[in-house]
Amino acid sequence: AQHPIPPSPSMLDDEVTAFLRRLPALMKPGGLLHVSFMEGREAAWATSSFSDEPLFYNYFDRERVAEILTGAGLELVRTATHDYPEQDGSTTTDVFLEFRSLGERGTPSRESRR
Repeated sequence: AQHPIPPSPSMLDDEVTAFLRRLPALMKPGGLLHVSFMEGREAAWATSSFSDEPLFYNYFDRERVAEILTGAGLELVRTATHDYPEQDGSTTTDVFLEFRSLGERGTPSRESRR
């Protein structure tokens, strides 16, 4: 069945980029940010290891997320992944990134002002 893209808790790429670029201005100096997302395919309706009902997902690339946040003035301090087997035999990778604020609170970097 064809599903329209719904209002969803899964953000689209341009929404995520704009959101991530704003985060450093909200952080205290030295503050930590933990980001978690699924890495892989394009945005789509899919079943998962925890639901037989199709849900709308958007997947992200860890290098792109790290590039956006480091370009906005954060330091990447830790990366972890966890693979989950899916019902169809494929594997989904959950990515966990931890960043530290390097700037002063309320002072966005050049990248985050775009």
